[in-house]
Amino acid sequence: MNKQEYLQLDFADRANYLNQELESGNTMEQICKELNISRSNLIFSLESHGYQYSQDQIIVRKMLEQPAVAQPAYSDEIQAVIQELNVRVAHLEEIVLPNRIRRISEVDGLVLSLPESPEGMMSSRVNIEVMRQWREFTSGRKEKAKDLFSLALWEFLLNHR
Repeated sequence: MNKQEYLQLDFADRANYLNQELESGNTMEQICKELNISRSNLIFSLESHGYQYSQDQIIVRKMLEQPAVAQPAYSDEIQAVIQELNVRVAHLEEIVLPNRIRRISEVDGLVLSLPESPEGMMSSRVNIEVMRQWREFTSGRKEKAKDLFSLALWEFLLNHR
């Protein structure tokens, strides 16, 4: 199986495929090499969908059963917003899951994360008032200004591609 075929499988089929390969004697390293996917990305994507790699086996995590809650009837407008949010989440998963994510920090329940990547230097001209407000904003934050700047650019790219 190649990478393209593997990525077209749903996560249950991916777990079954990996288990079959592991049971036939292949190691996770051999499978990852064949699929041309890094071990960390492969395991991270499975873990983010409720699977776990343990002792040469992919297993489903047992999720705690929650009591059934009656779903409220939403207005058409709210349902449209929910559907739009679901589309955006799916789009973000396509972008984010293949990339290793680096957690910068968690502030008031908001997780600030960026793709794992080396840092680079850039020089750009910026509106002076924007720069003044940026410096004021970042001066009182515990996060590094460079991380916040990268996060702002990343969020803009995700929202305006």
